[in-house]
Amino acid sequence: MAFDENVDFSGAYSVAVTNGKNGCGFADWGVGDSNANIALTVSQKDSAVTATVDGIPGALLGLLHGTNMYVGNSNGHDLTMWIDGTIATSQGNCTFTWSNDASATLHGDFIEGKIVYSRAHNGNPDCVPLTCETIQQFNGTRPPP
Repeated sequence: MAFDENVDFSGAYSVAVTNGKNGCGFADWGVGDSNANIALTVSQKDSAVTATVDGIPGALLGLLHGTNMYVGNSNGHDLTMWIDGTIATSQGNCTFTWSNDASATLHGDFIEGKIVYSRAHNGNPDCVPLTCETIQQFNGTRPPP
């Protein structure tokens, strides 16, 4: 899809997430469990987007990643954003941070997409068993302009 500068993701969304595959073994993760009414504030300038997760979910992202703010880019009705974690952890000779990649599509004032949690690591062979993906689906709405 070609860039469509008329699509604006900006707004205060109320989002729900539903847990999918738990490849990273997060504690207390139930596949199919969901949480609703998560506040997500999106700002956009041209195609550059920032999205801040507020409340308890935002605090949990901050503990895992070091921030509760996604950065990314829009292209037409599609959005790609990520959090590159800053909290380094080690296991054996493997050093890693958590990363979080999200993709979304905007349909009017309705957004839907997928979040993938994974470990970004130093490539040491000790990291092989730590390579994983945990997935959530999300959707939400913002008030009309």
